[in-house]
Amino acid sequence: MTSTPTKAPIMADTSSAAEGGGAAQPERPSPDSITHVATRRFGDPNGSVLHDMGMENVFIGISGLIGAGKTTLATALAKVLNLPVYYEPVADNIYLADYYKDMSKYAFGLQVYLLNRRFKQHQQIVWQGHGGVQDRTIYEDAVFAKMLCRAGHLEERDYQTYISLFNNMSNFMKKPNIIVHLDVSPEESLRRVHMRERGCESGMTLEFLQASFCLGVVFASDPHMSVGGDLRRRLPQILGNASIPLS
Repeated sequence: MTSTPTKAPIMADTSSAAEGGGAAQPERPSPDSITHVATRRFGDPNGSVLHDMGMENVFIGISGLIGAGKTTLATALAKVLNLPVYYEPVADNIYLADYYKDMSKYAFGLQVYLLNRRFKQHQQIVWQGHGGVQDRTIYEDAVFAKMLCRAGHLEERDYQTYISLFNNMSNFMKKPNIIVHLDVSPEESLRRVHMRERGCESGMTLEFLQASFCLGVVFASDPHMSVGGDLRRRLPQILGNASIPLS
């Protein structure tokens, strides 16, 4: 008679149960494995929160009327995000004072000067690869050029030459990841201009600011330049409880 081989019994390890007098307990994960899982799911707890948010090396542009608080916000954001800040050329602008005295004469020279300066800032942001915060965007310069042409301060041929130059240079530009538009009324803008008493801005008029405001609304509502809800969700997280007086 042939004997049928029997299967070896599966033996459960009951050593822990015998010692504790109860059922076997599951092995606790080590702190190292917990950290590994948390890091994989939520990011490195010792790393930058901004990195986890995808905000590291971000390029932020600030837009708004004169006196809206662009420089103040740009400085604050750059400090919080540890990014370089690129300010609007004012003190060293060789056209600005003359422009406010005679817009028609100096509008084209000023617009080309600003286009060149801000294009240089764009190139620095692109090639250095560290992101940055830009106090007024290059795209607003095109908005101002259009406003100046409509107001009769810029000849149509000069405007078309400017736009052609802008379009050619735009092939080498990097669009900001975020554009923050600061909304301030023309009346409040003029009040702040008078408060800060910059000599080159003494000829600023309410009519000029009202025209700028109207085109600024169009710029801020452009879906190609706006970030909408994403910005509204992220900006409070970036700034936290920081108090930034923009007036």
